[in-house]
Amino acid sequence: MAALDAGADDYVTKPFEIEELRARVSVGERVVTLQQQLSDRVRALEEAFAHVHQLQGLIPICAWCGQVRNDGNFWEQVSSYLEKRSGLQFTHAICPPCREKESARIKGVLPPHR
Repeated sequence: MAALDAGADDYVTKPFEIEELRARVSVGERVVTLQQQLSDRVRALEEAFAHVHQLQGLIPICAWCGQVRNDGNFWEQVSSYLEKRSGLQFTHAICPPCREKESARIKGVLPPHR
């Protein structure tokens, strides 16, 4: 009883019957196999959950500023939203048309950017 209380899963007393030993070893093998199967299924469920947490369905986006509404009903930048849900990382640059517009705005040719 002390061994079971200390964490042992089973025990065999001496002298023992070979049939009993085989049966207990068989039970132990079955327990180990079931534990491994359970571990594999938990891992598969965790991977599936990670995929479910990624982007799915429609994303509400503001037609004026381009921000998106997140799950908490708050608005945030698209890059921030995507980073959190997909593992993507963004670098920032300015595309040629935007660079031309900003250059013209800075020179005073265009009205301020909104």
